[in-house]
Amino acid sequence: MRKGSLCYIKSKKNSLHSYVVLYSDINDVINERLRNNSWMPSILTSEICKNPKQSTMKSTNEPFLLIDEYKDEKGGFYYKCLYSDMFGWIIGSKKQFELVEKG
Repeated sequence: MRKGSLCYIKSKKNSLHSYVVLYSDINDVINERLRNNSWMPSILTSEICKNPKQSTMKSTNEPFLLIDEYKDEKGGFYYKCLYSDMFGWIIGSKKQFELVEKG
């Protein structure tokens, strides 16, 4: 995937509609996942996220601009995205979805 590409998420979940979790602070996410060994959702089948960290739900059908990509020390990927109304970070998950370049 190229930085600056218009993308969308192709969910691998068997659901009529899926939502990606968009996190505002990548440092909080990495700290929770790596230091505290906490589970952080990347994609859900409901708009309700019971995650205590600052997050927003976006429809997987909604396109976004891929701004940046980050790989943590354990090989996890994170994608900085620009949706029409906000920036945020998506936790990569090859089991749950794939990023697809639009067009």
